[in-house]
Amino acid sequence: GGGRDEIQVRGGVANPADGLVIISIPSPTPNNPNRFVQVGTVQAVPDPATSNPVQGQFDADFRNLTIASGVCPTLVRARVNGTGADGSIVSATVTADMEGR
Repeated sequence: GGGRDEIQVRGGVANPADGLVIISIPSPTPNNPNRFVQVGTVQAVPDPATSNPVQGQFDADFRNLTIASGVCPTLVRARVNGTGADGSIVSATVTADMEGR
């Protein structure tokens, strides 16, 4: 808000509850609407009141960013990587509309 480039994202994760969450916004690259660029990362904090599976919460608050084009992005994406039962790397991604203020 106020001409500053800031992004705040809140959410939850599980498996792992303490996962590292990668926050991204759409790339300003023309003709490539499905490409996202990383803004930052935040570590989720497990909530001991949850179980089976334990869930974590995160609050990513990035300030003083330089967003290309100076236009508030319309989308934000959060991705967390985990490990499958067989040891393989798995990830969960969610993309949501951005609310500008």
